[in-house]
Amino acid sequence: MKTAYFDANVFFDVFELRDPALHPELEQLVEKGRVQIVISDLTLTEALEGNHRDEFTKGMKRLFEFDPKWLYITGLASREVEADFGAEIVDSLTPGAHLDWSDFLPLISEPADLTDIPDLATPTPEALLEFYPPGTVTERMKHWKGELKAMQTGLKTLMARGKKNHDIFGETVAFILKRNPKNAKVKAFAEALIADPDRASALRLETELNCLVLNVSNPKWTKNDFFDHLHAGALSYVDLFLTRDEGLIEKIAWYDENIRKPRGASPYSTKICPTFADFATRL
Repeated sequence: MKTAYFDANVFFDVFELRDPALHPELEQLVEKGRVQIVISDLTLTEALEGNHRDEFTKGMKRLFEFDPKWLYITGLASREVEADFGAEIVDSLTPGAHLDWSDFLPLISEPADLTDIPDLATPTPEALLEFYPPGTVTERMKHWKGELKAMQTGLKTLMARGKKNHDIFGETVAFILKRNPKNAKVKAFAEALIADPDRASALRLETELNCLVLNVSNPKWTKNDFFDHLHAGALSYVDLFLTRDEGLIEKIAWYDENIRKPRGASPYSTKICPTFADFATRL
């Protein structure tokens, strides 16, 4: 059985029936045991942004019927670095772990929430709506936009100082580890990560794509770019990655040609499924 990650656009196509033909096709593939769906907290957040619509409840019900696995994207890049450097990571926070809802729920909630909303443990769309009332995720999106602005400013400053991508990556590694970037051990560790793009893969991919977007005369780095680069962090942890975002697909192809292939790593593009028909033929 292959694992398949659905980005937000494909999620809406399938589970909110923006393309009505896809849900019954996926249902057959799941029933035959050919695929395990993987959804991230980021996809859930993007879905919850539209939780004021009737389609949200129906879409979440369809999703839960397939018993998906959950991948915790929040903090993934930092956890990769920390784990590789030797830090002990709680099992549910192991980079790329495919979690059952029961293990995923504590990462996005507090114990008291289950007391107040017991059906969160099931889960039900109604419980999610009670947990995230319409409008609350809009505030969460403002947080992400703030993170985006801060990251834009920081990267632009570093690039204006003549910092190259590998310098920015190394400084980010040091920041995650709360170490001086000039520390010999930290520098050697960062260089080892740079030599092998399968180590700290989400951070490497996010760093390179962020720099790619910003390293132009008139950079336009949108919230969609920000989220796309986070979603792409799942590529190392699944067999297939479903997205119809042509811009992201082009960026992954660039990353393969410039980062992965020259270092002997298998290309991520072989995991990308731009259409549902392509996805079905890979199973």
